[in-house]
Amino acid sequence: MTRTSDETDFASTAMMRLVAAGLSRQRISIPVPTSATAHVSRMAKRDVLGDVLAHHGPLAILSIADAAR
Repeated sequence: MTRTSDETDFASTAMMRLVAAGLSRQRISIPVPTSATAHVSRMAKRDVLGDVLAHHGPLAILSIADAAR
């Protein structure tokens, strides 16, 4: 069975909540997209993480996981 791009071109809203929590914990203020559904676009996730990488470096991205319980 093959999946269409519509079925795979998303990021989990829960993952984006973790990204937002990790950035907040680091006192990094970058808007993180939210959604009323279980998914946000993969491009939105890529844009957020690209901004974090460009402005705060790779350690900021790795440190997002510190917000996980």
